[in-house]
Amino acid sequence: MTEEVRWHYRFRNFSRAFSLLREVLEEEAGTLNQLEREGVIQRFEYTFEVE
Repeated sequence: MTEEVRWHYRFRNFSRAFSLLREVLEEEAGTLNQLEREGVIQRFEYTFEVE
């Protein structure tokens, strides 16, 4: 039972991180400045680590 709850918790965290990453990627990439691009990379890394 505990393992099932943990799985749901981890999936919910991944879903939130992925939706934040997708939100940024849906914007036109050409309009992002250097700092924003670095932020996108950081969000990707976070999403990958949460998985």
